[in-house]
Amino acid sequence: MPMGVCLISVAILQTNPCGEFVSTCQDADGNPITSSLNVWIQSGSYILIALSEIFASITGLEYAFTKAPRNMKSLVMAMFLFTSAISSAIGEAFNRERIGCCDRD
Repeated sequence: MPMGVCLISVAILQTNPCGEFVSTCQDADGNPITSSLNVWIQSGSYILIALSEIFASITGLEYAFTKAPRNMKSLVMAMFLFTSAISSAIGEAFNRERIGCCDRD
């Protein structure tokens, strides 16, 4: 799935005349120039990402809640959610780094 997201991103950048400077691309009159691709081609990737997140979270939360001893349920749930938060923070750090590499002022 990440490969599909990357391929779609590359296709969007290649079909725009300004390349990776999509958000600042304008013609001589100041009108924005956009890619000829429809924005809905990205929806499949986002739907699959959302479904996988739902399945992983529901399964993990249920397993943490049903397998934990009665007096430790909240601690086990907190640890599960904490690991999810840490993984999201790591993913965000990688995204910031990747996005930052393309900024050219």
